Amino acid sequence: MDLAEDDEVIIKRRNGETFSLKRIRKAVSPLDIEGLKLDISTTELVAAVRESRER
Repeated sequence: MDLAEDDEVIIKRRNGETFSLKRIRKAVSPLDIEGLKLDISTTELVAAVRESRER
């Protein structure tokens, strides 16, 4: 398994069967971030966004 982290590993049985072992990388978006728990109401949040847009 350690070898398969970087490259594909080919495994061949004595009977001639061949298998390929390869790491599957999960696609991760840079925009996929966890949310924050804030003690702020929706009204306060909307007011802050509106204020920042007025500047």
